[in-house]
Amino acid sequence: MGRIWGYIFIAFGAVWCWDGWRLETTQRADSMFDELGPDRYLVVLGVIMLAVGVALALKPPPSPLKLDIPEGGSKWWPPRPPVTFTLAMIAYTIAIPPLGYAIATFLFFLLIFYLAGKRSLVSNFAYGTASAVIFYFLFDKFADMPLPVGPLGF
Repeated sequence: MGRIWGYIFIAFGAVWCWDGWRLETTQRADSMFDELGPDRYLVVLGVIMLAVGVALALKPPPSPLKLDIPEGGSKWWPPRPPVTFTLAMIAYTIAIPPLGYAIATFLFFLLIFYLAGKRSLVSNFAYGTASAVIFYFLFDKFADMPLPVGPLGF
């Protein structure tokens, strides 16, 4: 399954790089893009997606998974990591407008670190706070992107 995700990442990365190049060559001269306009964001994200995709595609397949289903349990619950991470992303997208970017991002990272295997509440809180602050400053201060403001005003 990891190789399939690798190929998907490679495909998306290639499309993003191509689209960024297309914007650069056809629209940058006539538009009022800033220094790091949307074309360059797409290229950087595309290169990152390509690198992750190649790493996943070259990764050896894992050993076969043996499921120990408890008595009365289900093989469908708890869901597998791709499903739980997708559900977390959907919840994050829904939570941004009412909670604002900063709070929703903190809660998202808190959940993601828990799902990734961090079980200490203190370490999840610390990693979630650090990640949310870093992403907030990257998007708000460095990239100068307007972010949704929550009930606390940030």
